[in-house]
Amino acid sequence: MDDMLEKLVLARQNKDASALERLLAFDNENMFSRSHTNILCQLFLEDWHENHEDILMTLGTLKDPASIQSIVQCMKSKLNYYTGNDIPRNAIWALRTINTTDSIKEIEFLTTSPDDFIREHALMNLSQSP
Repeated sequence: MDDMLEKLVLARQNKDASALERLLAFDNENMFSRSHTNILCQLFLEDWHENHEDILMTLGTLKDPASIQSIVQCMKSKLNYYTGNDIPRNAIWALRTINTTDSIKEIEFLTTSPDDFIREHALMNLSQSP
């Protein structure tokens, strides 16, 4: 287990939001790899921290198709602390950067959302190159 993975697992086990925030503050492109996708997806779906947007941006940077369902699931979740459109916008961006048949299908599904912002942002992303 690499050092970053070990620290992410420990932060999750201890539900240590401060430690998780510190780990996510590093330059994602250099500190994270696809070997971290699974733990990041687990953390993404948990509600004991407020780092969902940082995790989402990391998953988008990793472009790992294994994260698609977690991204979609979290986008549908109601986070108690969260208001605004950053998570849906960044979730659609992450799905677009993954750019697989499955991720594009998820964006296409979002074009039927009753939420105007999500629907319009999904349509916009489908019209752009990845």
